[in-house]
Amino acid sequence: AKLETMVVNTSTIGLLSITAIIDSGVDKEHPALKGKVQGGISFIASRDFQGSGSIVQNIGALREYNPNPRTADQEKELQKMLADLQAEIDETNTKLTKAENSLNSAITACEKDPTASDCKKIADLKNKATRFSRQLKYQYNINYDPYKSLDPLKTNPDITPGDNSNGINISEHGIFLAGIIAGQRNAVKGFNGIAENARLIVIKVSNTADEAALEEQVAEGVRYSVDHNAKIINISLGACFSMKPELMLKAFDYANEHGVSVILSAGNEGKDLRTTVHYPNPSMDQKNVFVIGSD
Repeated sequence: AKLETMVVNTSTIGLLSITAIIDSGVDKEHPALKGKVQGGISFIASRDFQGSGSIVQNIGALREYNPNPRTADQEKELQKMLADLQAEIDETNTKLTKAENSLNSAITACEKDPTASDCKKIADLKNKATRFSRQLKYQYNINYDPYKSLDPLKTNPDITPGDNSNGINISEHGIFLAGIIAGQRNAVKGFNGIAENARLIVIKVSNTADEAALEEQVAEGVRYSVDHNAKIINISLGACFSMKPELMLKAFDYANEHGVSVILSAGNEGKDLRTTVHYPNPSMDQKNVFVIGSD
């Protein structure tokens, strides 16, 4: 009898719960999720980036995890990366000069004869010159700080999942999470949710190579979720390097001030998070943030 009184009905708990999912978007018309999504927003990155996995990001990670004094091997690795970066810069400068010279020649030829074949090359050459210029200004610029940009994050109401900017198809990830949390039981095989009466707020963030923009989207997504009455925020994404970890820490504090719990994934790398940092990463005093790992 005592055991029976202790049984908790997760579906009933769901009636009290608004859970926010910060991920790749959700299909509101999915048979197991129809009527579950009560709100959401999609963030669009508006900043230029250095790029996840780029030489600049790797240099930043090495400096963050291994500050002075570095070991001889670490210093050797750093110097090699700096040399590789300089080689990339030199090569891109050469490409930019070539593209600009070709562009000027094409423009001159086209001005003399609007029917010249060079006229058709102008648009492509402009795009090339712009791309190389932006790489030098942002992607290969070790001092570039995307957070100093004055451009605000743009938003739209479309939370439909889909392929994102770096070509990785993660369209099903948000739907999968929504199904685990609140999928209507027996509506679709494999989508029996833990709390089928829960309601969802969906924050669609782009799976962009711009880790800086992604971090800002997630941080703003936390604030949006809190402001729209979410009680739990699920963030099943992350990285091994953060350009601005304080953005997330402030967002987690904002959630804590409003009694909102944040659930973080531990990453797919199988790392021991007691010794290796995985972002987003809470500080020790943020008791509302829970990092979930597997043994």
